[in-house]
Amino acid sequence: MVWYANSALLAILATVVSVPACADILLKEIGSFHIGGHEAVLSGQPIKEVSFTAGMAPVKVDPNGQFEIEQMYVQYFKLAAPKFRYPLLMWHGGGLTGVTWETKPDGKPGWQMFFLNRGYDVYVSDAVERGRASWARYPEFFKSEPLFRSKKEAWELFRFGPTGSYDPNPANRRPFPTTRNIIVHSQGGNFGFNAALRAHDKIKALVALEPSGAPDPGKVDVAQLKTVPHLFVFGDHLQDFPSWQNFIKASQRYHAALTDAGVKPDWIDLPTLGIKGNSHMMMMDRNSDQIAEVVAKWLEQLRAD
Repeated sequence: MVWYANSALLAILATVVSVPACADILLKEIGSFHIGGHEAVLSGQPIKEVSFTAGMAPVKVDPNGQFEIEQMYVQYFKLAAPKFRYPLLMWHGGGLTGVTWETKPDGKPGWQMFFLNRGYDVYVSDAVERGRASWARYPEFFKSEPLFRSKKEAWELFRFGPTGSYDPNPANRRPFPTTRNIIVHSQGGNFGFNAALRAHDKIKALVALEPSGAPDPGKVDVAQLKTVPHLFVFGDHLQDFPSWQNFIKASQRYHAALTDAGVKPDWIDLPTLGIKGNSHMMMMDRNSDQIAEVVAKWLEQLRAD
């Protein structure tokens, strides 16, 4: 899978075989690696004296020299007997890390475990500038400062409750009456779309969960994606937020362009399936397994076709 995200995005690298959700998991290997990145050189910075822990005598630190920057971190779980040949890469959304696929806020397993149970080898990434992918110096290497989401911004942007419903006191926050989430903090839709455009021979299918952006169809060749079925998935309360009404337009344009080019794009509106109460963080909501099942069945249908 490939997850790219403010949305979260699931690009799946294979067709699916169904296995029981309660199946035991026997792993062959757990590991990790960094991928991408490049060397950058810093010079002209002053040497400083730094104490790295309380009570430690200061040491001189020279910040100049060669650095490796802009790499992505990936942790993988390989099954002893996977049900299909290609792995899933899960790529998180904006302001998030790969943890969004691991364990939900209520302590129950997330999509990482769901799809391991399903029979996939699973790769979970921390995108560039996030988590264990690490950061690089600003402004010497990264030209824009890091951005951090407040709880209020996440509450409203990720649609946990209507505008103005956040309160510093958790007891006074007003979620949507049907919301099934526990409060968590959530851009990468474009990452997945562009990965498919650049390496369509290496991606078997792409699932985009509420992508916040998409390529401009007038600037890319979507016809090359005829071998890469796309699925767009959207949840509740989009109509309640002008920002999301704007975000969704890019996906609608891209979906239409894929259709015109003969690609196989599908669009699932969860409320029309009777799956309601979801925030933008649908992979961490209490009913996330139900949505994962919808995604898995779509992938299985690809195999049937």
